[in-house]
Parts: sequence; C-alpha cells; structure tokens
Amino acid sequence: MPGSRYNYKKDGNCWEYRTGLEKVLIAATLTAVIVVIILIVLVISISKQDKSHTTGYAIAPEPIIYANKIADIEQSIDPTVDPCEDFYKFACGNLLKRANGDENLGTFFVIQENSRRQIDEIYNESIWREEHRIVGLAKKMYKHCMNESAVEREGLQTVTDVLDKLGGWPVLKGVIWDESNFSWLQTQYLLRELGYFYSQFLTVTVETDPKNDQKFILQVSFPAFDDFGAELFEKQRFMVDVALAFGADEGRALIDIAKVLEFMLDIKREVFLRENDEPPQRVSLSEIQKRYEFINWIEFMHNIIGPSIRISIHDHILFPPLNTLKKWYDFIQNTPKRIQANYMIWKVLEKIIPNVPKLQKLQFKSSPKISRSSYCIDEVRKHFTPNPIDVMYVRRRLPLKRRDMIKKIIADMKAQLRMLVERTPWISTPDKYKIITRINGSTEIIGAPSDLFEDEIFDDMSTDWTVPKNDSYLELLSHIERSRQTWLYNQMYYRKSEVEIAKWKITTSSGIGDYLYDKNVFILPATLFQKVVFDEEKPLYFNYGSMGTLMAHHFLQLLGESSSFFDHDGNIIEPPSNLSTTLLFRKPDCLVRQLNTNVSKFMLDSLLPQALGLQLSYSAFRKNHAATMDSSIEPYSSEQLFWISAASYFCQPSNDDLNDKDLFSLLVSVPMRNNQHFGRDFNCTSGTRMNPKERCDLFV
Repeated sequence: MPGSRYNYKKDGNCWEYRTGLEKVLIAATLTAVIVVIILIVLVISISKQDKSHTTGYAIAPEPIIYANKIADIEQSIDPTVDPCEDFYKFACGNLLKRANGDENLGTFFVIQENSRRQIDEIYNESIWREEHRIVGLAKKMYKHCMNESAVEREGLQTVTDVLDKLGGWPVLKGVIWDESNFSWLQTQYLLRELGYFYSQFLTVTVETDPKNDQKFILQVSFPAFDDFGAELFEKQRFMVDVALAFGADEGRALIDIAKVLEFMLDIKREVFLRENDEPPQRVSLSEIQKRYEFINWIEFMHNIIGPSIRISIHDHILFPPLNTLKKWYDFIQNTPKRIQANYMIWKVLEKIIPNVPKLQKLQFKSSPKISRSSYCIDEVRKHFTPNPIDVMYVRRRLPLKRRDMIKKIIADMKAQLRMLVERTPWISTPDKYKIITRINGSTEIIGAPSDLFEDEIFDDMSTDWTVPKNDSYLELLSHIERSRQTWLYNQMYYRKSEVEIAKWKITTSSGIGDYLYDKNVFILPATLFQKVVFDEEKPLYFNYGSMGTLMAHHFLQLLGESSSFFDHDGNIIEPPSNLSTTLLFRKPDCLVRQLNTNVSKFMLDSLLPQALGLQLSYSAFRKNHAATMDSSIEPYSSEQLFWISAASYFCQPSNDDLNDKDLFSLLVSVPMRNNQHFGRDFNCTSGTRMNPKERCDLFV
C-alpha cells in the first residue's frame, strides 16, 4: 500500500508483524478469557455443592399417590369402586391393594420417616466453612458422639482428669484425701466454669418477675431431689462398681458410698420438710448480704450466671424464705466435707455416665434399645436450646415463600370460620363477638418462631464459647454445656416472647401440632409439611384439601370445643369454661342413625373436626381460587380432586380387612357424605351412601 508506514507480507506468520503493545494486549485478552472460563467452572461446581448440602436430603419414598406426577392419581384410585357408595375405597383402594397391608407406605409413617431422614442428613453433612459456628459445633458434637471407639477409648481418662481438677474423688483417694482444700461453694464455682453439673446444693434459674410478668428475675433455690427410689441396694452396688472402674479400693468404696446414700436420704427429708414453706421472697442482694453473711452472694451470683450478666448489690433476686435458707446452709455445713465431696462428685458422674460406654454398661437396668444415631441426636438436643440442626431443618424446609403460602391457606380458612360463626343461629351475639375476636387474634407459628430464621439467635447462643484444649467428646460436651448455661442466664435481657425461643422444639406434644389455648397460637412443626400435606408445585386444590384435614382439630380447639388443651410446654390444661359454642353433640342422634351403630365420644371427637376442616377448606378454596377451578386432570374435575386430595391423607394400609367401619374409612366418608357439596361434585344420586337423603348438617 503506497504511502503506508507498514508493509505486510501476505505469506509468513502474522504474529511476527505484531507490535510489542499488540502482543501484550492479545496475551492479556487470552489470559482473561481463560480466567473467566475457570471461574465459571468453579462457580458451577460450588453452586452444586451448596445445593447438595442445602437440599440434599435422603428422602423416603412418597406415598404411592404422589410417586410420580400429580396426573398419576390412578395409582391411588380404584376406578372400579363407585365414589358415591364408598369414597374411601374409591380414593385409596388401589394404593391399599398394592401396599398389601404394609403400614410403612401410609401417609403418617411417610411423614415421620421422611422428616427423620431429612434431619439425619443434615447431621451427617460436612461442616461447612460458611455456616454459623454454632451449627458446626452441633454437627461436630454429633460426629464425635457417633465415633463410639474414640468415646470408649477417651472416656475414663477424660473423667479422671476432671476429678483431678476437682481435687480428687475421696472414694478413690482414700485416707490421703485432704479435706482442708475442699469447699463446696468453690467446687460449685469450678464445676460451673468447667461445664459440668454444678447445682448440687443451690441452683440459680431465670423466672418470671412476680412484680412484672413481662420481665424476668433470677431465683436462688434448692435443687429438686427426685432421683432416689426404693432400689437402695441396686443404686449402692452401681455406685460402688463405678468407683471400682476408676481403681477404688472396694472396702473403702463400700463405706464411703453407704455414707453418701445416707446423706441423700437426709437431703430428701430436708427437701420434703421445706415443701410447704412460704413462697420465694424478692430481696435485694445488699439486704440478704447484711442478714446472712455466711455466703458472699455477689461472688456467688457472678460465678454462677457467668461473665455476660453483671449483678450489683441493688439488684433484687428471688430467694427461699430467709430462715429456711439459713437452715439449709447449716444442714450442708454440718455434713462432713468428705461426704459433701463424695456426693457432689457422684452427681457429676451421674450426668456423665450415659456418655461413657464402659460406665454405662455397669447399670443394672437395661436402657431402651435405640440406634446410635438416634441417641446422639437426642444428646445434641439436650445440650443445645434451641438445637441449631433443627433450626436449619426448618429454614430449609420452610423458606419465607413457602411459609407465606401456608399462612394464606390458613387465613382463608379462618375467614370462612368467622362467616360460619356469624351465621350460626344458636350462638348468642355476645358469644359470637368473643369467638370472632379470638379467631381474629389467633396467630400461627409455622415451623419455628420468626426469630429462629435469623442468625442473631446463633450469635447469642455462642456468646460464652471457649475452644476445648483437647478434641475428646466429653471435653467438647462440657464446653457446649458451659456455653448453654450462660445463654440461658442471658435470657434475663430478653423480652418475654423472645425467651420462649429457648423452649422451642422441632416436635410438638401432638403429631399434628398444637393449639396453645392460653396464647391463642397454632404451633405447626416443620416435620409435617412433607409433599403429601403441602407442595407448592401442586395445584391449589391439593393443598387446600390436605391442609383442611391438618387444621381441622386445631380450629375446633380455637372454638373452645375440645376435651383437651395444651400450654406452651405441652402440658394438658383444663378446657375453658367461659367460651362454648355448643357445636359438639348437637347432632349425635343423626350420626347414630346414619352409621347404624353407637357413636363413641372418641369417634365424635375424631369425626367432627374433619367435618369442620373440610367445610372451611372447601369454602376457602372456592371463594379465593375459583379462577383456577378449571385446572382439572382428566377425567376428574378440580372439585373432585379436592375431595380426593383430602381423602389421600387417610390412605393408611392395614393388615386388617378393609371395611366401612374402619376408623380411617369413617374419617373420610362420614364428613364428606354430610357435606352438601360432595354429592353435587360427584353427581351422586340422592339416597346413595355418600349422598344420603337425611344429611347431618354438623355445621351450618
């Protein structure tokens, strides 16, 4: 090219004719492309790992009705049965035939088994760098517990080291034990610091302040004493055998243990004598210090409650009646130090023994046979409150979108419940107001309290965490327990509602959740929400049908119509007497005639909630999602699939011959045949079994 600064040849390697800058830019571009490709590969790889450890559950087979696609409902339905004559056999017949009596294929077992496997999977995951430390600690504790050979190998030595830190167990030391170095108060402080049981003589707990039930106060009290039964000889022999396992002289052990047992009887007698004393007194530390100087109470409180709470002499504490406290102190002080020390150390060993296989084998009573995995999971749950693994299970199973969908279905059913109450003629206007107010004020805890979905709870739980000096199971356990106790005392700073998260458990007293009447709260555990109960990918009629069955009993309790109620701790409380809609037992004669048999109270208590739940969920679905009613699956309409979904919850295989008096059959057929919509949806002729001429209108 004339006049051009550069003359290129058409043959030869073009790289030779590049300038230095061009060569650098080309090389840099190629390098950048390679780096980007590598990063993309890494991101894909990491995301797969994250997904595997986030959702990698070992899930049990779903019930046959949901084994494949939703359209495969024929796997459950027996089309040879007329749904207008026996709907249970129609909806569940094919499943029950192929299950051949295997109860493990039933809905209830699958829910339980799936949740168990899903939780187990989290315990067996690797400890991930990005997860919270407290979650990693729970996993680590489980993995250490599962290593039985290491626990067996290290157990006795770890316990021996603890005994040495405490100045030795007099049973082992014999005559060389020096009582001048022993103080039961200092030993209690040391046990609290080490993370072992420390409440042998005095205990400190967080209680509701009697002057303000929305605040908390520390309480000093005598420990409960309920572990001494009539089996005196067996307990003595066991205690001696434990001492021998550590190398004690049998003669010396027999003498020392006999004195400890006698002391335990004395304690029991002292506790019994104090049972009818006056209630605890609210006293400032300065006041009690002036009146009873035998204990430095500021020092005592600081050593027990840990470093996070600072107590001043002006703070008020709940104490036993002061004269009673003095008598208790004198009783302990008048006991020889050797007996004090032997008793305190035995109480420590009692807590440790289940975690030391060699010592556990010495017990006369055989423990129930459970798998090592189940045992280790139970141990984690004992030492973490709440249990981080259970919290992670709830977070994974019930993300916000899923919880909101469940709450929407419940809210829709509540709206229908309000309408039912409003149009029920036999409920007085004042009672209607009370009931509707209660319905409007009710709340739900889906899986767990909202605070447990934030990592702040884990930060609080690990406030007082210290790293163990060695990696043995018992050493790790003691550090976890030390941190747990500090966390429990730290609840002094929380609101009343926040403290209750420490009481949270993944399971409830009832398999289908609880309704806490005193708090007007539905507690629905995350373990319930397997796909057979709720699946956001299914058409809405499936979820409304199964959720109506799930919530049925809870709604009846909300109305005050139940024979049992639960408090926050799962204890049965008396049913309320000031709220009754008289919904129950209005139609028993009708049901007796319809079933042609006596209807027990148990059967009524089972049938009426199902009738209510179906009515509410069906009405809620039709009102709020009528536009989706055309999402049918040939040859069944959406309305028919609603009823099939509701019935599928009770498709329970049994070794007994299926008949129309079977409990699960009745739970399906009776509420449906008495619902005016069922016969219409299946075009049942009037007078058929599922569309009787005389319908028991259990709820208006």
